[in-house]
Amino acid sequence: MTAPTHPAPKPDAVTGQPRPPQAPVEASWKPYDKATDIAPDDPPPGKGPALEWFADAKSTKWGAAAFLFLIGVVFLSVKDGGFGWMGVWWLWLILVVFTSPLLLIRRGTRMTVGADWLRLAGDQWVDTYRLSTIRVTTGFGTYHLELTDAAGNKADTQVWYLQKNRELWDLVYNGILHSITHHGADVNRRAVEHLHLQAVIRKPPTK
Repeated sequence: MTAPTHPAPKPDAVTGQPRPPQAPVEASWKPYDKATDIAPDDPPPGKGPALEWFADAKSTKWGAAAFLFLIGVVFLSVKDGGFGWMGVWWLWLILVVFTSPLLLIRRGTRMTVGADWLRLAGDQWVDTYRLSTIRVTTGFGTYHLELTDAAGNKADTQVWYLQKNRELWDLVYNGILHSITHHGADVNRRAVEHLHLQAVIRKPPTK
């Protein structure tokens, strides 16, 4: 997908219309199943209603836990040089304790957006149309998006996770474009490259 040259109109705070066009996503993007047993977060004070949200479906976390459990079984089998360890009950307990947190953190990864706001796991939120800094950093093989708005509110999460709900990402991305174009948000070089912001940056950052 080509880099956008300008932001789309800001959606209405209540209706969310008009919705922005599709934003660029990572090359590895794929659709994810959304939870049906978790509700979106409430809007921040003074903000319009939630328009999009996402939390992992139970099946996604069960699959990740099963994969991690299998890795543990393989590791213990290689380390033990066989399957003798399977008769040791406390090693099974360690495997369960090691993998079960994945099943308990779904609510902690919930993200919710309105027309002009992003809220992460309840406490972190930013005004997406009044961003002052936009940073992309790397760690553990993934890209993190760090946002700070004009009031000092902060939100930090992985780029690919925001993109699990494509419509949610579209709303956040249009706010990023507006913040750069109309409010001169400070953007680092990695954010320009990874988020395809080249066409809306007047002066390319040096770091």
